[in-house]
Amino acid sequence: MRMDDNKIEYRQLMFSVVCFLQCVSIHMSVLLNNAAQSSWIVVVMSTITGIIGCLIISGLCEVYGRQNLYEILKSGMGKILGIIVSALYLCFFSWKFCDTLFEFASFTRIAILPKTPGWIIELLIILVCAMAAKKGAAVFSGMSFIFAISVLLFTVLSVFLLIPNFDLSNFLPIFPDETGVLAKGFYVSSAEPFGDIIAFTMLIPFVKGNGKNKKLTKALVFGVIIGAVTLLLGILRDIATLGVFSKFFTFPSFECV
Repeated sequence: MRMDDNKIEYRQLMFSVVCFLQCVSIHMSVLLNNAAQSSWIVVVMSTITGIIGCLIISGLCEVYGRQNLYEILKSGMGKILGIIVSALYLCFFSWKFCDTLFEFASFTRIAILPKTPGWIIELLIILVCAMAAKKGAAVFSGMSFIFAISVLLFTVLSVFLLIPNFDLSNFLPIFPDETGVLAKGFYVSSAEPFGDIIAFTMLIPFVKGNGKNKKLTKALVFGVIIGAVTLLLGILRDIATLGVFSKFFTFPSFECV
């Protein structure tokens, strides 16, 4: 498939970012373990970090044009150093894929298919990802709207249905006694998932409209905001329902619903 035939719209890029952030909702324990009832504050703070990251990506596109991460690093650092840093990023992306694969496979095996071996679920997920990658960015980005809206609507619906079970005292104390708890939670959530937005530099060359960086910035920023709203609603729901016990569950959102 030619690159010209595989272009994506700004709207598709935005909902791809939304889906990317919504994936974290399956294992909120990453955030809840660190800040517990104050984790919603951490999400709000980390959203600002994600927006800053979007502005940095847009700035890089302004300087280097619509190049992917490897091309940007090679242009800015030189060929040798650019290849080395790109290799480190490749290792990081590979590790993130394996981590996410394990999380989704574990959730599927525990909640849906308890008698199915984990390696079969992982193999099926890998095959689906390989097929999506082979079809190109336009295919999986085109489906992002359906997935993003579905997850957002389900999250909002679950919040309304669980209102009778809410206990607002679960949010107290709002600020923990140790300030290091918030700092640690902010560091973790800024790195994952908001810091992982750097991965979308690999999609930049496939976005239509060369030179229109204002639209690119809006797509990335609004994608982060919508994704963060989904995470925030999920965390507020989990805390209001489970309280401090939410951090003891591997999949608190599943236990809550």
